[in-house]
Amino acid sequence: MLLKIFGILAAAILPILIPLNTVGGQNDHDRDPAKHVQGMDRYAWANVAPDKSQRYWGHLLLAVFTVLVCCYMFYRELRVYIRLRQAYLTSPQHRLRASATTVLITSIPRKWLSIEKLLGLYDIFPGGVKNIWINR
Repeated sequence: MLLKIFGILAAAILPILIPLNTVGGQNDHDRDPAKHVQGMDRYAWANVAPDKSQRYWGHLLLAVFTVLVCCYMFYRELRVYIRLRQAYLTSPQHRLRASATTVLITSIPRKWLSIEKLLGLYDIFPGGVKNIWINR
């Protein structure tokens, strides 16, 4: 999933941000060598010239795009996970296991702590209730 997210973001962001930050940057406007941007900073936010501050809108829009892509990918992967989990939980191999048909209920009020009352309370389960054990 992360490979998909980073692949999409790299394909969309790099062709936009690299020219946006490098063309017409600090080095083109300042003749003072002390203010020149060097190394990887030429491709970063720091290289945007002060008179080209409208370029920061590109950074903002791409940040919003990044958040939306990540949220969409998480949503999509969770849906796939839910579908896969549901298929497993409804498979015949899982339905026959005791762990698939056992429910542990804790903190039952005293007025419900009898087998007859619990049978009446949980008779809505499909197939009914087979056994009730009360741990005292």
